[in-house]
Amino acid sequence: MNIKLLSNIRSFLVLYFLLTVSFANAATITSAGNGNWSTASTWVGGIVPISTDNVTIVTGHTVTVTVSTSITNLSLSNTTSKLVVNNGQTLTVSGTFSNSGTTTNGVNGPGTVLFTGTATFGILTPTGVQSVMVLVLIQ
Repeated sequence: MNIKLLSNIRSFLVLYFLLTVSFANAATITSAGNGNWSTASTWVGGIVPISTDNVTIVTGHTVTVTVSTSITNLSLSNTTSKLVVNNGQTLTVSGTFSNSGTTTNGVNGPGTVLFTGTATFGILTPTGVQSVMVLVLIQ
């Protein structure tokens, strides 16, 4: 009887795990301050965004993409929110990009922001010597 009970518990746990993983919702990750995209301290809760996440860069924060990455939705919440994409790096946004802030390529040269969803633009500012940010909108 104990073996059957253990077998049932194990089956239940496996089913529970599979359902939990299958129905996991995307998280909304919010900036905690200035910093690199891939650094945990840049984000509230210390969670670096992954491809299924929605990201908000809040007022006064500058987040720098130093390693190519993908996310679902991106929002720059204010004109003092800033996204910097370094040279040779790509930020892919598969959902919606809402820019009420400033998007710049930063001092390290041009990066790429690839949109495969929809985008609303605020201020786009290329800076530095011979710098051009590549913005690609695919619909």
